[in-house]
Amino acid sequence: MLATPVVFIFGRRFFISAFRQLRHGKAGMDTLVALSTGVAYFYSVAVMLLPTFWAKKGLPGHLYFESAAVVIAFILLGKLLEMRAKGRTAADIKKLMGAQPATATVLVNDQPQIIAVRDIQVGDQLLVKPGEAIAVDGAILSGRPLINESMVTGEAIPSQKESGDSVYAGTINENTAFTMRADKVGRNTVMASIIRLVREAQGSKAPIEQLVDKIAARFVAGVLCIALLTFFIWWAFGGPAELSRGIIAVVTVLVIACPCALGLATPAALMVGIGRGATMGILIKDAAHLQKLAGVTDIVLDKTGTLTLGKPVVQEGLWLDDDRDINAGYPKSAARLLAAIERSSQHPLAEAITSYAISVYGKDYSKNNDIDFDHNANAASYINSVFLPGLGVEATLGNDVYYVGNARLMAEKNIVVNAGSEKDVSPEKPVDFLTPMRHDLTAITSFLQAHTTHTIVYFAQKSAKDNRGTLLSVMALADILKPDALLTLQRLGHQGIGLHMLTGDNEAAAALVASQTGINRYLAGQLPADKLAYIKTLQTQGKSVAMIGDGINDSAALAQADISIAMSKGSHVAMDVAGMTIVGDQLSKIADGILLSRLTGKTIRENLFWAFFYNLIGIPIAAGILYPFTGFMLNPMIAGAAMALSSICVLAASLRLRYRKLK
Repeated sequence: MLATPVVFIFGRRFFISAFRQLRHGKAGMDTLVALSTGVAYFYSVAVMLLPTFWAKKGLPGHLYFESAAVVIAFILLGKLLEMRAKGRTAADIKKLMGAQPATATVLVNDQPQIIAVRDIQVGDQLLVKPGEAIAVDGAILSGRPLINESMVTGEAIPSQKESGDSVYAGTINENTAFTMRADKVGRNTVMASIIRLVREAQGSKAPIEQLVDKIAARFVAGVLCIALLTFFIWWAFGGPAELSRGIIAVVTVLVIACPCALGLATPAALMVGIGRGATMGILIKDAAHLQKLAGVTDIVLDKTGTLTLGKPVVQEGLWLDDDRDINAGYPKSAARLLAAIERSSQHPLAEAITSYAISVYGKDYSKNNDIDFDHNANAASYINSVFLPGLGVEATLGNDVYYVGNARLMAEKNIVVNAGSEKDVSPEKPVDFLTPMRHDLTAITSFLQAHTTHTIVYFAQKSAKDNRGTLLSVMALADILKPDALLTLQRLGHQGIGLHMLTGDNEAAAALVASQTGINRYLAGQLPADKLAYIKTLQTQGKSVAMIGDGINDSAALAQADISIAMSKGSHVAMDVAGMTIVGDQLSKIADGILLSRLTGKTIRENLFWAFFYNLIGIPIAAGILYPFTGFMLNPMIAGAAMALSSICVLAASLRLRYRKLK
């Protein structure tokens, strides 16, 4: 009553699969499970219904229902562990497709009309408003927007676009409306290409599945041959009198050879390894990644958000305030004013500049009336900021105008270095930006030369009574390395792993990070297709490649790589496509993950060895090889217990991974 539902309801999948394999002339692990449990069950039924028949033969009428039920239970446990180790793939494509807008604004005779994206034709003129996602690939016709291209390049800082520049579907318009021409629509856009590349890269079968299938096919075939040979030997040498012993020997062989330990050897170790990784902040979705990570030969890293923090930071500032003794300390009044201006700004660098200004004057005056300027205690409440596309920010305070922006803005506004200190400067004598006035020019020149790879932002003041402005500060902004980046790369290098860096950023920024980290192999300006091609090139050279990234632009390369790793603070699509996600963005966990993978691989090999060793010793004994010499015949119940014990040993060996030290 208890064994029947276990075998034929919960275990029906094995019988159905074995029948289908038989129809195609094949045999697998399901075949052996079905045979062993089926023979044990029906033999027990025969013993239960015909007890006198076995008694006349001088054989005990043992029942083996529990063996059949235990076999099914252990195999289903192994299947459960395997299913939990498998990852989802459908959600990846859905999230990528969700990045594309459903509608767009098309200009027809200069009149805006909202249509479905699928109806856009090549050559159509589109109007893209602030905050909207761009619907198709094309070129800007008018306007100078800031475009967040992290969908394609993965870079945190939005790009300033001019007329004629290319824009891509799925990227975001940050600040001002612009018009564009549709050049690529539908399946030809960059975002559609990323979706297609992810689908193709995810189509391959995990190597671990192929390995288990090959082992199971040979193992099952061998066990079936041994079982048949056992029966015919007992029949041939013992005659009809030993037929019952032959049947018991066959049942014992099939029970003891049931691949519980073999079925648990890999998934048990993988699941324990996955659990150990989770406690370390390494989330593993695909068990194949954990197994294959041990053999990685090369690691390809994205730059922004992976090696670096992924957001700009003011790394150094130079203050040139005339009214204060710079040697006595920072000009705190100017820094407070800069913070007040940037708080209300929508510029992508505003947060970084605000944080820097606050650090200069040492206190976050969050309320307007707390900002104490020398000339106006409540001046911040009168600040009127205007965003200047492609230039920076203009802020008006009383009779003074302040500018925060790039060198082009300074040149257009006739900003000079401490021009007020020179008596011969007048409105009739225009002064170019950074015209030599005092020793400050030398300091600025040295500052700029020391930060050629940084984004430079200037802060200046211009009085209404003076046509010339005065430069107050120069700041250098850049994305910085994560605190543990250098140490992690050194650890990986010591493990004999080749390091590569691919980034969508410019050559100067890439070269800076490469020099800081010691990575000799790097490429800048890489689009998603370029990263994917680079991964494939390494793979054709026989390399086992791990890809580490954090953006949607990395999704295709992550899916193509042998081992894919994403950072948890990056794109959700990258995390879903990747087989491993590093929680907390600590790069050091990558090296820990490799060590964990190697220990897991070692445990898997040990489990497989003992599983096969158990069968190598147990099957001949179950077949009755000792009977002619000692009269010993292995009882199927003992065989079932031995089978269960082998599975418990495999599980216990796998559980050791929880307590092994990662040296």
